Amino acid sequence: MAASFHIQFYLDKLMNIDKELGGTAGAQKKGGDVFTSLKDSIHTLIFQLRSKIEQKTKYVNVQRNVETIKLDVEIKDLITDIESLLDKLNEALRKQSKDKKKYPEQNIQAKQKIYSNYRQQLYDLQQLLDPNAIID
Repeated sequence: MAASFHIQFYLDKLMNIDKELGGTAGAQKKGGDVFTSLKDSIHTLIFQLRSKIEQKTKYVNVQRNVETIKLDVEIKDLITDIESLLDKLNEALRKQSKDKKKYPEQNIQAKQKIYSNYRQQLYDLQQLLDPNAIID
């Protein structure tokens, strides 16, 4: 299961490179429901955040230098992006929960659990950064 996350991460990375170089692979990507695409994006960003936090732990006993400051900024940006996507994910979930015919109750409950899991993962990662921080 972890291997599939790594594969998805690298596929997304390749898609971003293709997009930056003017390619059209992103346009050919299958469109799914909004919840699924947001979930995939959040998963990728959480993976990146976890990686950045692991990199930062290497600099724990080192004076703040350019690398640690750069990592702090990247971590802060990732957290902001993840929070924004989580808000969009919650909004998509709220809209889907109103359409009872298209999205059965069990499906909505499973998606709610996924949303809660990602919120908890973000909270746990933030606690790794600063265990004394009070996070909304």
